[in-house]
Amino acid sequence: PMDSVSHSNVSGKSRLKPKKTAQLIDRNVPLLKSVFMGARNGFLFGAGVRFPVALLTALFLKKLRGKALLNYVIQQSAKHAIGLSLYALFYKLLRRLLRDLRGVPFYDAKNTFLVGGLVGAILLGQPTSGNKEIVLYCIKFIAEGLIYLVSRELKWVRFPSWAYPLTTFIVLGTLFSLTENYPGVMKKSFVRSMNFIYQDK
Repeated sequence: PMDSVSHSNVSGKSRLKPKKTAQLIDRNVPLLKSVFMGARNGFLFGAGVRFPVALLTALFLKKLRGKALLNYVIQQSAKHAIGLSLYALFYKLLRRLLRDLRGVPFYDAKNTFLVGGLVGAILLGQPTSGNKEIVLYCIKFIAEGLIYLVSRELKWVRFPSWAYPLTTFIVLGTLFSLTENYPGVMKKSFVRSMNFIYQDK
């Protein structure tokens, strides 16, 4: 997670600067309360996001029923909830400590990058399937943000109307081609999902 940014013009030149967002880190909230709130909110959000996905996966892809289904859903939801809870906890804690140690302004871009990356490397550094999903999910938002940033900051850059349809054509064409012709290189859970949707059975 990173602080959001706002756009401002200074001496005719645009630049980005951290936005003071109490939603992520609020200097006026006591440290322990801030850390606890981050851990609590991360747990609730993680469980809420993962539960329906785990339930559908268990029912339709893994064909689980009864106790096995319940155990799978609880295990997957709890794992995601605990992971996000720990991320929020350590992110908030290290942000506050790093600010005090470095003696820099509270909303400092270097702090957000350093702490976000460090916590991510520790908690998501192992190449498990779940961690890969999270990293790829984040890459999606980074790509979208960079495209928007380029179009906003570089006024002379204009993406033609056909750029997005062409990108979609290439991405989806490659996806289906790999799934049909080279299923061994694709993630097994994804192949199961594709088979469930498109196979005639």
